[in-house]
Amino acid sequence: MFKSLVATVLIGMLYLLFTGDEFLLKPTMGVVAFPIGTLLSWLLLILFSVLCYPLKKDEKSIFRHLSSIALVNALLWGIISYGLAGNWFFRFNNSVEGFRGSTAAFDWFLRYTGFTLLFPILVLFVILVFRLFNNK
Repeated sequence: MFKSLVATVLIGMLYLLFTGDEFLLKPTMGVVAFPIGTLLSWLLLILFSVLCYPLKKDEKSIFRHLSSIALVNALLWGIISYGLAGNWFFRFNNSVEGFRGSTAAFDWFLRYTGFTLLFPILVLFVILVFRLFNNK
């Protein structure tokens, strides 16, 4: 039941993000510099990590630890991304002096976001393969 609720919320959030709705640019709780799209993206990564978390009590502890690392990573994504971009809109450009907000920081932002998305999938895949071969 819990995972189906999380999956439903994920689908709704993905719809908003992929349609590029103007709603995503509105400020979060009146904070102009913090758009709702950023908050939804952050929550999307957190919920995705929760969805990939093993709920079985008898699951190997290494899988629980890896899943916990994925969840903590998703929780930190927004703060680390802000550190890379220097703003909550996650805009990068060539005219910035230094690393923060530069195109080099954008490359790291893409890599880190990809890792934050793919790591829970990899952990879930390993768990499923382990279950498949462990049940035989």
